[in-house]
Amino acid sequence: MFVANQAMLTLYSVGRATGLVVDAGKDIPLSCSSQICLFSNNLLAGAGSTHVTPVREGHCYTAAAMELEIGGQRITQHLIKLIEDRGTMFSKNPISTFLNAELIKEKVCIYIFS
Repeated sequence: MFVANQAMLTLYSVGRATGLVVDAGKDIPLSCSSQICLFSNNLLAGAGSTHVTPVREGHCYTAAAMELEIGGQRITQHLIKLIEDRGTMFSKNPISTFLNAELIKEKVCIYIFS
């Protein structure tokens, strides 16, 4: 068995050994069988976090790694707020609004490899 840091494996998967890995995700509570249960109490439940890890020649610099308490669902909520501040409404149904914003975020996100 080979054990390695996720950031290092991410770079290896795109054929690189040096780079800055930004991993933004969302946590789903273990008690939920689907993402829809996140809407039951709080839209920000399990909002996730973002990890930034520098990797040089296959070695992770963990002392320089950072964690931000901003993740997938908080970014989606901010996108909804930005769109609604411009006077556009998705839907009166909050679940539909959230799912539409998730689709926009997933389709419009840009990944830059340089």
